[in-house]
Amino acid sequence: FHQKICSFLKRHKNKFIFTGVFLGGVIGSLKYAEYKLNSFVAEDQKKIMERKKQEKAFDQVQLHACSLVEVMLDSVLKKVLMLNDTEVILRRLKDKEYGKKLELWNQLKVGVFSRLVAGIYCLNLVTITVQVQLHQLAARGDVQTYNENMAVQVFLSLCHKHMLSEGIAQVSELCHKITSDIIGSMPLQHHVGGENIETALRSVFSCLMREMKIKSRNTELEGAFHPALPSYNTDDEFSQNEKLPQNWLELTFDILESSDCSDVFFECFRESVTFIAEAFTANVENMAISSKSSYIKDEDILPLSIPLAKALPLLNTKLKSVYSADFLQRLMINPIMGKFAFNVYKS
Repeated sequence: FHQKICSFLKRHKNKFIFTGVFLGGVIGSLKYAEYKLNSFVAEDQKKIMERKKQEKAFDQVQLHACSLVEVMLDSVLKKVLMLNDTEVILRRLKDKEYGKKLELWNQLKVGVFSRLVAGIYCLNLVTITVQVQLHQLAARGDVQTYNENMAVQVFLSLCHKHMLSEGIAQVSELCHKITSDIIGSMPLQHHVGGENIETALRSVFSCLMREMKIKSRNTELEGAFHPALPSYNTDDEFSQNEKLPQNWLELTFDILESSDCSDVFFECFRESVTFIAEAFTANVENMAISSKSSYIKDEDILPLSIPLAKALPLLNTKLKSVYSADFLQRLMINPIMGKFAFNVYKS
């Protein structure tokens, strides 16, 4: 019997070897596949956790940015209104003894549109610049929370100081000049609706952007964000302050000069102008419903329109609405803005 078994094993030796190798290979392959699957799942879970952690940290920085912008906008709005004051003109128009009414109306026309464009421009300038500053600092690990880092506070404070002392004045001066050229010839009796207002504001903005690029050719920062940050000179507060790394300002320059940042700026201005145009259209429609005024022109065509002279007092009050917390939140959750801010944070 023993010889028969040995003989059987010798005759079928190759079959046993093949079967053993085959089964070993299958088991080994299954074990390797299980190992790779577990590794993939673990790596995927790790990436998900890292992404969630990153998103949570981004949301915290974004919340700080929104809070900081809200605080800054109050002083920015006051500066814009001071440099683009139309209240004096309105008071003189109400004064029956004051002459040169037509001249005052033309001044009001230029002043209202100049105030709107300069105000929206500065609003978006502050909103985007603050986000870029905080997110690029957070990406480098220089800031955990804005309130706990003195260097970050000094950095943002100096930028804000420059904006209030020079930036807004520069924007307002250019806006007034450009608005005089574009809006100055528009007749006061010309009927305007929301679309006309939006088109006029965009025209002034386009010219302002061109002028900003020309004006900023000899500076470190070109284009729309030239008024937002000061030049880095050896005798300025940035270079003299020991708490500030020298490359912070340069890094902010690099990001603000990018085409992505320009796209975000144009998108924010478009949304701001659309918001004002929609609010103006709503006012005109309410006026048409409440009173059949002869100066409201519809001719069965929507949207309604009113003479420019009647539209100016309405437009004069609209700037404060875009500086509200609600509209700021609307800008912050804009998908283009959010994507840009997250890309800065990930960088």
